Amino acid sequence: MKGSYILVLRVPASKEVEVGKLGKILFEKGLYAYVGSAMSGLQARIKRHLKREKKSHWHVDYLVACSDIIDVVVFETKAKCECEIASKLSARFPGIRKFGSSDCKCSSHLFYLGQEKHPLDKMVTKLWFELPCQCLDEVPGKAQEILGVLFDLDGTLTVPGALDFAAIKKEMGCPPEIPILEYIESRPISEQKRLHDILERHEAEAAEKSVPNEGAEVFLLTLKSRGYKLGIITRNSAPSVEKVLSKFKGIGKKDFSAIITRESALPKPHPQGVEMGAKKMGISPRELLVVGDYRFDIIAGKAAGARTALLRNNNLFKAELQPLADYKVNNLKELLDYL
Repeated sequence: MKGSYILVLRVPASKEVEVGKLGKILFEKGLYAYVGSAMSGLQARIKRHLKREKKSHWHVDYLVACSDIIDVVVFETKAKCECEIASKLSARFPGIRKFGSSDCKCSSHLFYLGQEKHPLDKMVTKLWFELPCQCLDEVPGKAQEILGVLFDLDGTLTVPGALDFAAIKKEMGCPPEIPILEYIESRPISEQKRLHDILERHEAEAAEKSVPNEGAEVFLLTLKSRGYKLGIITRNSAPSVEKVLSKFKGIGKKDFSAIITRESALPKPHPQGVEMGAKKMGISPRELLVVGDYRFDIIAGKAAGARTALLRNNNLFKAELQPLADYKVNNLKELLDYL
């Protein structure tokens, strides 16, 4: 895959950062959009951005190290369009001078969005159709047929809230802004077993009290009857998945062609699990729909080249952090309109 992309990043608190030859830059608290491209290996480039531990090479590496990637927008294009995209964004948002643009004539490839993301989303929707170098057979409405659906577990197939992330982090001593698995990985090996034990205890308790999300059982049975391949991708452990699925009526582990857990792939938002799920289903990522209720699900799906659906669970999702998924629905039943 080749083309251009926009990384949407959130800086949780204003911070001055040394950015290579650009020197010190003060990044104000808020959201930023970085425009890049890769005319060979677009997916590999996005995977690199998602890695937390890496040597800083590009300007954006310094920013990624002190921020969260909350969305990835992918433009599969026949030619390099990053400067045209940057030009469009520069007309609407202030840029950070020469950031990411030392090898072109653009004033910047990094733009400050403020505290709200929806103005960028509106621009992206137009760009999908306006870019002259866009692959017309890959724009929305022209994609390949969906043959499989890969679901997140907690908050997607189950009612949100069974797993108390705040309580887990408090017991571990994990800062609120750091994802749990990444925090465990960052700790000394001597601490990791204790932290995994805490996580697995909470997951077991959550699995015991979890219940299927509204309409989930009927929805899964409907997809199965229509011939769709079904899969699950979760940052949870395999034992907790088995326990949760035992709560479902008429549908069980045997009905899923792929069950991807943290034991079998790198955790979301890395796309490895999505790619593995598609392979187990016997389809390509382009024929897959990834459904989830959190930005990690959408980012992982996009980075793998799949289509994505954000389940908003009747507006429990923070609007400014909603990723630009192909579909946004309030409940699983609404997804049937797109399948």
